[in-house]
Amino acid sequence: MLQNAKKQVIEIKGKCLLGLSGGPDSMCLLKLLIEYKKSFQIAHIDHNLQKQSSKIREELELFAKEHGIKFHYLILDAASIQKKNLEDKLRVRRLDFFKKIVEKEGLDYLLLGHQKDEEAETVIKRFFEGGSLLNLSGIKKTSSIYGMKVIRPLLKTSKADVIKYLEYYQIPYHTDPTNFGGGNLRAKMRSKLLPMIEKVFGKKIVSPICDLADQAEDLQKYLKKEFLKVERLAIKGPFGIYYPYKGFENYIFIQFIYNEIMNLTKEHRRFIKECIDKKEVGKTLLINGFKVCFEEEGVFFINSNTSKDQYITKEEVDWLDFWKQGYKLQTIVNYQGDKVNRKVLSEYHRIKKTPICLRRLYPIPLTTIEKKIKIR
Repeated sequence: MLQNAKKQVIEIKGKCLLGLSGGPDSMCLLKLLIEYKKSFQIAHIDHNLQKQSSKIREELELFAKEHGIKFHYLILDAASIQKKNLEDKLRVRRLDFFKKIVEKEGLDYLLLGHQKDEEAETVIKRFFEGGSLLNLSGIKKTSSIYGMKVIRPLLKTSKADVIKYLEYYQIPYHTDPTNFGGGNLRAKMRSKLLPMIEKVFGKKIVSPICDLADQAEDLQKYLKKEFLKVERLAIKGPFGIYYPYKGFENYIFIQFIYNEIMNLTKEHRRFIKECIDKKEVGKTLLINGFKVCFEEEGVFFINSNTSKDQYITKEEVDWLDFWKQGYKLQTIVNYQGDKVNRKVLSEYHRIKKTPICLRRLYPIPLTTIEKKIKIR
């Protein structure tokens, strides 16, 4: 029973902080930590949302005292917090509390009781929110949050197995009614969506969903290696970064952008894929302080604060050298005179194969301006 969870707990080294709610998952983890004589302290959050919340806290504190385990707690007035994004706000409060304890006590890890069913809920939530294969990997067994090393030993253990384990050892636990009520999204998924899907399909769906999450994680690990190839292709300069298309597929590039810049919406991903697939030229996208420009040979990430003035130089400069070194190449000055004849300018850019997004930056030779003649 719980062989995988036991193995994970056995492998834990160092001093830990257990986030203990009093629910079945964290109580199961508490039992395993005591059983395998791990060095740990307890942190409990009293959200003050239930009538019995103070009683639960007192029971847990007494249990910790009887077993010689240091107990930390925080009482929140959750009812006074604005309901919008309440789950996220409470999560931030919890993590901030955990971090303070970990730092003050010099602990090595934060242990959380997330289990298999919660991973499945996470994957489904991300899928319906427009997620792609890039973020369907679910909850990670180990991660870093707020600089804390986080371990989730129960992640490959089902909720049903956790309950069986607690009942077998007659370990009491508390059930939070809000986990199954109609309030937050996870509660609705847990009480309505997942049972309905299992009823329709006539089979358990948690394991297949978690298997999909594992495959997505394996794909991410593979892509991380491919990212290194993309990074080696990057040409950086004072204006931003240029990625030539040669050497990578569009899917990998989209994943690379997702990791480097983040906050890509599904509309962003769709737009980027379409631009690369159709080899669109001149299309742009503004993301997090960058102007992403799609050109024939690659993609430019231009810093949004880059000046768009036209400059001139005494000698001709290759646009790629100009991209790498900017205004350091030659004595380049802001051109304040009459505008160059558009036909002459257009012909110049055509011959030099200047990317569209650089034509307001790329310096024009002084001879072109003075003679205003067609470039041969």
